[in-house]
Amino acid sequence: MLVEELWAANPPSTALNTLQTYIFQIRKLIADALGVKTAQVARDILITDTAGYILRGGCHQLDVCEFEDLMNRGRDALDNDDHVGAAELFQRALETWRGPIALDWQSGRAIQAHVARLEEQRLYALEQRLEACLALERHREMLSELASLVVEHHLHESLHAKYMIALYRAGRVSDALTVFRSLRQRMMDELGIEPSAALQALHRAMLSSDPGLASTPAPTPPAPPARVLASEP
Repeated sequence: MLVEELWAANPPSTALNTLQTYIFQIRKLIADALGVKTAQVARDILITDTAGYILRGGCHQLDVCEFEDLMNRGRDALDNDDHVGAAELFQRALETWRGPIALDWQSGRAIQAHVARLEEQRLYALEQRLEACLALERHREMLSELASLVVEHHLHESLHAKYMIALYRAGRVSDALTVFRSLRQRMMDELGIEPSAALQALHRAMLSSDPGLASTPAPTPPAPPARVLASEP
């Protein structure tokens, strides 16, 4: 499985030896991080098994488990209208990341699928933190972050909606309308479609100075990733 993930259908003749070298390097990294000897990692954490290798250890030792736990707790807080708690929990979840997952090799489908799932969860946590901050009327302090996010995710409707609302509530109505027009043009040019009905409704509300807009939530984002039930391997 690991050989296939690393080299697909064309493994080199040295594949097994190279894989063993990779495992040794990973064990050394874990040992350095935990302040233990590499032999202890090989015996207790990343162990050799008849079928390959097994990663053992409590979930509290894995940053991915910490991220997923904080994200689940943030979702619960948001469901209970605890916007302060939700904003804090989602922020703590995002702080477990050191940046996008960067792979310096051509990985197989299993690893790519796992990376895609984690990146989608990270984006969802970011959206939900922004949602909580909007509910807390932190729109002015969100503007610079949202300006960057809509450039990075230039077709992401939910992020654009949040940016529009933050601008509108900050008194920058013309800028909010410009964000919509720019997104609509990009969607027409690149995808040949109009923005969603929810985003168009938000645009119309701004054009008509809807008095309820100050408390109007951003259009509902796509369904969240499946709830993660963290368990020890």
